[in-house]
Amino acid sequence: MTDEPDSHVKVENTRDDDQRRVYEEIAKAGVCPFCEEHIPKHYQGKVLSITTHWIIAENAWPYANAESQYNLIVRRHITNIDELSEDEKSDWWTALTWLLEYKDIQFGAFLMRFGSTAFTTASVSHLHGQLIVPDLKAEDKVRIPIGPSRKRKK
Repeated sequence: MTDEPDSHVKVENTRDDDQRRVYEEIAKAGVCPFCEEHIPKHYQGKVLSITTHWIIAENAWPYANAESQYNLIVRRHITNIDELSEDEKSDWWTALTWLLEYKDIQFGAFLMRFGSTAFTTASVSHLHGQLIVPDLKAEDKVRIPIGPSRKRKK
């Protein structure tokens, strides 16, 4: 799959067979799974809350060694941080602090990829961030890929 402007998902950036299967179906449908009107049919995680500008949801495919992972999805379809309005930026903080309090999260990391999925390793082009809480019992760290995938020639 190419990273064309009308391509909302990048199947090759999925992390497991189940996610790949779902994203192949979404690619065939030609919709953005993070646009609010498509979330009921195509988003696999549970929506926890909606603010004025953000959707707060569980991530259906958390990274290995994460205890939990959540998505903060801007309600308007954009792909880059510089497209956020001042109100969306302010409301992001409202959404994030709500999630931290609601889930009593004491530590973690927030990741927001932006721009072309060909360069960010994101699987969805719609701007969203991920709050990741590591599993303290895991033997290894949560490892988050970013950058283009390149197969090395021998």
